[in-house]
Amino acid sequence: MCGTSWRMPGAKKRSDEELYKFWTDNRTTSEGKRAGGQLFQRYFDPVMGYFRKRLGNDVQDVVTETLQAATLGGNFRGESSYKAYVFGIARYKLLKEYKKRSKRADFDPAVSSLFDLGPSVTYMMGKRDEMGLLAEALRRIPVDSLNAIETYYREGKTGPETALLLGISLPALRNRLRRALTRIREVIVHLEASGEDFARLREQIDLWEASLPEIDTSDEEDPGEGESYA
Repeated sequence: MCGTSWRMPGAKKRSDEELYKFWTDNRTTSEGKRAGGQLFQRYFDPVMGYFRKRLGNDVQDVVTETLQAATLGGNFRGESSYKAYVFGIARYKLLKEYKKRSKRADFDPAVSSLFDLGPSVTYMMGKRDEMGLLAEALRRIPVDSLNAIETYYREGKTGPETALLLGISLPALRNRLRRALTRIREVIVHLEASGEDFARLREQIDLWEASLPEIDTSDEEDPGEGESYA
């Protein structure tokens, strides 16, 4: 039992990192278990939303696996925020799920798109544009690019937040987003053969490009992204 008792509801809210440390130091106590449960519940809805948007509604198992790995795994070392740690695990689980659902051994998130993976993998967007042209364009860009677009533009995270959640540097994020927008434009050219009007979508892409995350000009652009999905 820890010498300092766990604060009850109404006390100052503990940070994720404090909860995790208390839980790992006091796993056999009721207060430690309560801290672990609180951490699990704190991330349940965000992780559920993350997977539902990318995999559909049948995600209960992968959500549970992700949260159990994040809370029970004991691998958080404090090298980043606990939030980045959780979503790093979620990203790794997502890629495994894509590969499993696609039944393709050559899945590569840097080049494979949801369109390549076939109808067993869909991309979920808001109802207002679920079947729209943007959804179709995004289905045809690499999964890594899709996750960057989704996190930075559609979820409204800042550049540093997005880079942290994706496990890459800010210059690498900017490069990835720029390549993603270039790829979307290429997809538009291909899809325009169907006679669809992409004028408004072109305007959206221009706005996105104008709001790429800013970086310190003294920073060198990363030649590679050097990220890890583990």
